[in-house]
Amino acid sequence: MKVFVVTIGAGEEALGLASRLVREAGIENYADAEDFWPDGVQDPYRAVDDVDALVWIYRQPSLPGEVIFGMSDYNYLFGDTVMQRAVRTGKPILYYSYASEKKGYSLPSPAILGKLARRSRVSTIQELEAKLKEDLHDLALRRIPFYNPDAPSIFLSYSHNDSSFVHQLKCDLRLAGARVWMDAGEIHLGDSLIEAIRRGIDEADYFGVVLSPESVNSRWVKKELDVAMHQEIDGQRVKVLPLMYRKCELPGFLLGKLYADFSEDYNRALSQIIRRLGLADTESISA
Repeated sequence: MKVFVVTIGAGEEALGLASRLVREAGIENYADAEDFWPDGVQDPYRAVDDVDALVWIYRQPSLPGEVIFGMSDYNYLFGDTVMQRAVRTGKPILYYSYASEKKGYSLPSPAILGKLARRSRVSTIQELEAKLKEDLHDLALRRIPFYNPDAPSIFLSYSHNDSSFVHQLKCDLRLAGARVWMDAGEIHLGDSLIEAIRRGIDEADYFGVVLSPESVNSRWVKKELDVAMHQEIDGQRVKVLPLMYRKCELPGFLLGKLYADFSEDYNRALSQIIRRLGLADTESISA
């Protein structure tokens, strides 16, 4: 496993700390490569493409217009473009920002913030050390999901009353290697809601409908389920997977389907979905 450490405005101390912790976690540092220039990377996009994950440490200026860099820091324009490259290619990003009440400085957009593997605000170098050490440990043990464009995908349809459960399910499925689509993370400002949802259903290998008393009466869930069922019938293959979160009466066209029952045993139901997606079974992922 190899990581690329990016520091912006954080200075030599933060870089030295991150480099030491990366080595202690048994992870290879991109900066140790023979073609890494002493004063920076020859090709930042290649750096992103060549690593498995990024460690990103950002410190906001304390005054408007203030620019303070160590020799190892990258500039803000570099940071914006490299961050976009990392997000587009699905690389896990461990992101740490020094807390500041100041406004108006360059930070990742809300859409990007939602795609960070880990995100922490720190106040001291000691706090950064504690959080980064913990996250690198999880990274080395593959407890942080890695994006695989060829992995099976699932669209999760649910009532927003069940958001907490769905978020946990999304995290566990991603840890198992699945690509998960849910509207809270995939629909951004300015998107057409209907078009974005239909595109998500069209592109997903499976459609998981989270069943609860609220979801079976949700107008949006009914519309999404109708689209997915038509695709299943037209495609002559199983696409719709009923996921029972809280006991409720099944919609008529789901009555003949076996469902994963999370209301009885979360881990057993999770294993059923993982096997259905064709992924390696994992015991007690959420334990």
